[in-house]
Amino acid sequence: MRNFMRLYDSGPAEVQEGKPENWKSGCYLEKFVPVGNCTQRGDEEIWGYEKLCTACQGVYILSDDCFPAFFNSVVCDNSEKDCIFDQYTAMAHGKCQAKTLSFKVMRNKGTRECEEWIFEYLDVPIACECFLSKTSFLHAVPEL
Repeated sequence: MRNFMRLYDSGPAEVQEGKPENWKSGCYLEKFVPVGNCTQRGDEEIWGYEKLCTACQGVYILSDDCFPAFFNSVVCDNSEKDCIFDQYTAMAHGKCQAKTLSFKVMRNKGTRECEEWIFEYLDVPIACECFLSKTSFLHAVPEL
């Protein structure tokens, strides 16, 4: 039997698009612009294997006072949260969740005439991944 150290946290970061409520200052992902088509759940991207989550490629435009002005991104289809379905009951055993990378960006806290740049970190979605439920009878790691 394997011994694993368990770490607990509040879960994956949620990707927020648009200016958050009660926002005082800082860079944020202002708008997502889709580029090209989405790859659909069930599509065969690698021969013999199906995608588990629908993912769409595009560009996030940042708020005006931030640099760089945009980031390439991949987002999950919000209308399809479930993944890994039981063929007999159609029950979902997982959920699609955005994976993010933290990028260092600059924000002008000064004016256009007198710029004062500071560094901030921004979580940008870069992939859509299926996570298996801990309550599922399926296992991510074989039991030996």
